[in-house]
Amino acid sequence: MNDNLNVIVNNEYDYSNIVPEIDNIVALVKQCSLYYAQLLKLEEEDAKKNERLKVDYQSFQYAKSYSSGFKVSFQKNDSYNSNDFENYESFKSAVDSGFVRDAGKLTIHLDLSYRSGSGSDLTENSNEFTISFEPYNIKFTRKSNKANQNMDQIEYAINELLKRFKVQNTIFCSK
Repeated sequence: MNDNLNVIVNNEYDYSNIVPEIDNIVALVKQCSLYYAQLLKLEEEDAKKNERLKVDYQSFQYAKSYSSGFKVSFQKNDSYNSNDFENYESFKSAVDSGFVRDAGKLTIHLDLSYRSGSGSDLTENSNEFTISFEPYNIKFTRKSNKANQNMDQIEYAINELLKRFKVQNTIFCSK
């Protein structure tokens, strides 16, 4: 499959029978945070490469997209308010302090969108990964608007991390 081919990728995986232990979630958050840091580094290198060129001569593989980002949202069972953590360190600190307990919902949202192209004619490469943990409803989704081997590898790696979680078949979910 050719990279940057316009296709709609909308993959969803059901992991409702895994046991979301905090150590595994921390490792998952850390890995997603590293993917986002890698994208930021690529964007910075691309911007430096093009900063001295006139717009007509610029060529971007990874230009900043305003939708990209990384966030972990945590909602307690007894609250409708969610707490958002914008990086691994703040999430890990919340875990260490005991704040991340009695979860009603935890969502890891990784948006690795970027723009590419020449001059001022940049196209959006949308790549969203969401891992949602709710009791008996654990899903991993990927939505992209272009085929991209790097994003396929990230999707595969996240799936492999989720497959390492303990599995518990119950009357509510068995696979």
